[in-house]
Amino acid sequence: MKKRIRIKVVLAIVAMTIISFVSAEANELEKIGQFYIGQFETNKADWQPAMIDQLLKASAWIPEEAMVRICGYTDKSGPKKRNEVLAQERAETVNGQLVKLRPDINIQSITGNVYNESENIDFRVVKLLVYMPASWKVDNKALAKKLEMEFATLRDGQSINIQEISALKGSVAEVKGKSDSLSTGMKALQKGQLDVKKELKKQLEIAVGRIQTDSRQEVTATKGSFWFFLSAAILVIIIFAFAINMVRKIKGRESQDIVEVKSEIREIPVDVRIIETEDEGLFYQTSVEKRRDGNWYSLFVSEKGRPIYRKDFKEIKKSVNGSIISEKFREQRNKLVGQGKIKMKVKK
Repeated sequence: MKKRIRIKVVLAIVAMTIISFVSAEANELEKIGQFYIGQFETNKADWQPAMIDQLLKASAWIPEEAMVRICGYTDKSGPKKRNEVLAQERAETVNGQLVKLRPDINIQSITGNVYNESENIDFRVVKLLVYMPASWKVDNKALAKKLEMEFATLRDGQSINIQEISALKGSVAEVKGKSDSLSTGMKALQKGQLDVKKELKKQLEIAVGRIQTDSRQEVTATKGSFWFFLSAAILVIIIFAFAINMVRKIKGRESQDIVEVKSEIREIPVDVRIIETEDEGLFYQTSVEKRRDGNWYSLFVSEKGRPIYRKDFKEIKKSVNGSIISEKFREQRNKLVGQGKIKMKVKK
């Protein structure tokens, strides 16, 4: 009797151990992807309007069951203690925006990370790592693979953009350095012109004195010297005029670049919202942007190719819902879905 009881106890312990092991395996988290949000301004953790599009695209691919870890980063410059605080502040900033956009997502941790050689992230960004339970990944192999590919594509594109931004800033600094050098050269040229004028005046006075006192032969030699210095003066004036013309051209290009940058700034959205529309058993998620002119802009365009916009959010929502279900805009809708600008989901 006692022997049977012992056997039953041993079997129960073994069964509980196996169940615990399987449960732990099922609850273990596996990373399915990561992406970046940034760049931040130097020594700042303020949210930038340009980051809205980055977060909107990335968060659309995060499943409801996901666990997200948010890691803020800084570059190599600056004191380590200040960078630790700054990295944490940047992570908190992105967390605040993500919670507004996707309140259903579970945030597992929010940390700040100073640059180190092992990760080699020398940018002013925040990294978001997306984890899913191992059991979910097993049950949803096709979807998990698609999400990994989407996150990889998104991350590669963001990495290229970050590198391009750094290269562009380097080019701007180089152009500024060349502009400063040109300005210094212009000042030196102006000083040289004044010196030449003084020397020319001096030589002219000497030539006039020699003409009055010396012989005809000496007068002829003095005239030769006069023409020499006069030619030199004319040459200096031509060089000076050429340099001024070059400076004006450079300033003209800079003014044109400033106008183009201001035009792009006006296009930066100050607010982005998602509108969900149902049509024939499908859900369509369309984003609308509020720009600096105070109007809400849709992704759809009119027959004349002009953007569709409204002053009030309710009106733009009504316009988007109408465009989604309208035969007139069906071709535009399908094209936007194919480009990934409109998300389409099957009604459950």
